[in-house]
Amino acid sequence: MLPRTRLRRFNLPTASAPRPAFRHTPAAVSSYHTTSPAPLAGHHVLIAGGSRGIGKAIASRLAALSASTTIVGRNPSTLLSATKEIASSAPATPTAPSPEPLPTHGYVAGDISTKGFWEMLSRSLILRHTVVPSTASEKQQHPDPDPQAHKFDPSPLTILVNAAGVTHNALLVRQTASAAEDVVQTNLMGTVWGCKVLGKVLIGNARRKKDVRGGLSIANVSSLLAVQGGVGSAAYAASKAGVLGLTRALAGEMGPLGVRVNAIVPGYVETDMTAAMQTEAREKALERIPLKRFGTVEEIADAAVFLATNQYANNCVINLDGGLSAI
Repeated sequence: MLPRTRLRRFNLPTASAPRPAFRHTPAAVSSYHTTSPAPLAGHHVLIAGGSRGIGKAIASRLAALSASTTIVGRNPSTLLSATKEIASSAPATPTAPSPEPLPTHGYVAGDISTKGFWEMLSRSLILRHTVVPSTASEKQQHPDPDPQAHKFDPSPLTILVNAAGVTHNALLVRQTASAAEDVVQTNLMGTVWGCKVLGKVLIGNARRKKDVRGGLSIANVSSLLAVQGGVGSAAYAASKAGVLGLTRALAGEMGPLGVRVNAIVPGYVETDMTAAMQTEAREKALERIPLKRFGTVEEIADAAVFLATNQYANNCVINLDGGLSAI
């Protein structure tokens, strides 16, 4: 049985759908020290690319610290499964002080590479949501049994994690235009649009709730290839290098407005991407890494916790590559 958390799925309104009026009162943030029993109570974290790999590990880790989570991806079935797994990571008994809302965990399906999706998402974050009970099948959804008690999302967006990423390995001169565009649009422009659109939401929340200033943040997941390059990964390396440049610029732009912006730079990590590596390529990579192993998604999630809780971390770039960037 799932712990006392609420699963939800946002139904994105169409452009012609009426926009209901709403009231939204930001919740207070209890603490930012990980020694607290609920260091992220009252936080609402949105994780792009949160249905698998690094993104899902980050979502699960933050949920375990009492944050509400919304994951974003393209496959509704995968998202629902991941949401249930993330919810199971949350504390079985809420440890937050009574003023804090009960954490909820939900998902939104869509294409993050488009600005229009992010704009629709920003509006949907504060609209009434649909509850998906843990006993329901993936095809069965039930309306909120108590719409007055949970009419709106209980906590404002306070943390954005951009962890979505795709790759199409090929020498650039042989790579198709559509493949290169998919990589750049998803990895770089998806992050740009997320920071632009939801950055406004975060800045607004920081202004309305002074006691969470410094607690609001963005964490962008880049890659070691952004600084080292790699044969057959030109478009991917360029997209992730752009994410680092974006992070540095936004740290200066948004920091004074109460939103910290940081980046995580993973090296080789055990994910679906690295699982697809050919045996010879994998062995060569392991030989080059001083620690002689790939990292784990949980180790990357640890960095996300640090960036979410350390109020002085701004323009912080965390390398997690087992020492590969040192040689």
